Amino acid sequence: HNSPHTSWRPICPTNALQNLAIHKAFLRFCAFLRHKFSRQSARVELCGNTLGGATMKKSFFILLTSILLLCSCKEGVGSVIIDDSDKTADARMEEVFEIIKSSDKDGLKAVFSKQALTDANDFDGNLDAVFNYIQGDIQSWEGTGTYGGTDEKNADGKGNRRKEAESTYILITSEQKYEIAIYEFTIDTANPDNVGVYSICIINKNDKQEPEVRYWGSGDAGIIIGE
Repeated sequence: HNSPHTSWRPICPTNALQNLAIHKAFLRFCAFLRHKFSRQSARVELCGNTLGGATMKKSFFILLTSILLLCSCKEGVGSVIIDDSDKTADARMEEVFEIIKSSDKDGLKAVFSKQALTDANDFDGNLDAVFNYIQGDIQSWEGTGTYGGTDEKNADGKGNRRKEAESTYILITSEQKYEIAIYEFTIDTANPDNVGVYSICIINKNDKQEPEVRYWGSGDAGIIIGE
């Protein structure tokens, strides 16, 4: 996202919509960094000059410091904290996998929150479509090691808490591989109807425009297919 500001400063969101938008952008940035720096031969180029060795490590440290400043910013009485709920997320993926494998449409619908069903565009239509979208016999799933989330404590100044877990996986069939992103609210004291899966995004790996970038989907309510 482009910013009109000419100088960098930590971004402290002032409401839930800003929290979500900024966090999604942050996760995509993390996925890019993970890919960029996972190669042993990775080199960082800055202003046309190749940086190596100690200089590269210093630059990477600066990037990590900047990310931590973004994640730990606070404004007023609210705070946003990045959270890794990997066990909870993996358990949810295992449940979704078994549901898809057994072609249980009612079971898949049941994992979504009431709020997600209200917010989603044509949920039942997409529910039917996702089982047709996945081709081949369902065989297994694997994690990507990529997790994220927010834990908003007292962000509204009323003592409420809202916690969201976000994770990505690969679904393997006898014919294709699919990438799945799951967004779930595990706590929402202000709106209990929001607790549950909010979004499941899925795409055939062959259809990705950027194959090397981790797929997070849009995070929109309901089942999002091929986007």
